[in-house]
Formats: sequence, C-alpha cells, structure tokens
Amino acid sequence: MDALSHARQLLEVLTPLKHDCARHCGGACCKDNPHDSSRGGMLLFPGEEAFYPEGTPGVCILPGGSLYPQGQAPLLVCDGTCNRANRPLACRFFPLIPRPDGRGGADIRLDPRAFLCCPIPSSGLRGMDPAFVDAAREAARLLWADQAQRAFIQRLDGHLRWFSARFSSR
Repeated sequence: MDALSHARQLLEVLTPLKHDCARHCGGACCKDNPHDSSRGGMLLFPGEEAFYPEGTPGVCILPGGSLYPQGQAPLLVCDGTCNRANRPLACRFFPLIPRPDGRGGADIRLDPRAFLCCPIPSSGLRGMDPAFVDAAREAARLLWADQAQRAFIQRLDGHLRWFSARFSSR
C-alpha cells in the first residue's frame, strides 16, 4: 500500500473527538458551497485527485492555481454531503496538519487556519481523542517517507508560515 492510501486508511474512521465533532459546531468545516465564489476547501495531497474521478457526487475539484503562493495543488470543495469514507486526507487530518518536525521528519500540529472555523483547536492536542492524534502522527510520518508527499508537506508548511505571519499581525 502506498503512503497516501495508508495515511487515508489510518484516518478513515477516527475523528478529533470520540463522537461526531460536527455536533459542537454544526459542521462548520463542511459548510462551503461549491457554487459560491468565496468558497474554501481542502487541498489534495499529491495523487489524491485519483480518488475523485470526474462526476464524484458532492465534490468539485478546482485545479491548482494562485490560491497558495508556495505551490499549486488541486482544491477539493464539497457541498457538505460527501461520503465520509471518501473524505480527502486534509479533511481527515483537520484540525491538525502534518508539518516538518525540525529534526528531519514530520509530526502533526494544529492547523492555524482551523481557528477560523473550528472550536476544537482552543483545547489543543490534549482536547482530542488520543487515538486520532496517534493515527494522524503516524499518517504524517508515512507521508514524509514519500518524496512527493514530503515536498508537498514542505510547501504547505511554507504556506502555513505565511498564513500565520499574515493573520497573527492583525
């Protein structure tokens, strides 16, 4: 099994809380409308677009473009009704994100963008289901071992640093 498929499998059923976290916020992270020009979405990891062939119900894939200055990546936007078993990896990680650990590997951290829509990050990692955190950590390490995934994580880290610097000064 390749790193991407294995990482997706590790996070297929686990969520940040031991129950459906959407009950706390009304599914705020799933509220984007693919027909709304101000929509957000989830970046797809390298090769992940193959999991979403044209015509996949409930999703729209936007090609990589100028959304993220540190590199291009397709953006998956859902209508909030996707099959949870087919969620993109970024959604499965949320509100965490794989990041370089500074020691030549990868770990997970809170995604700074999550603070805009998710109440879970305010409790930190300790407020999350330990099984979810452990699976996310293992998925990050698996991805880091793959050259294309590692390059993506490094570009994503650059974007997150840019994002944090831009929005922390407000």
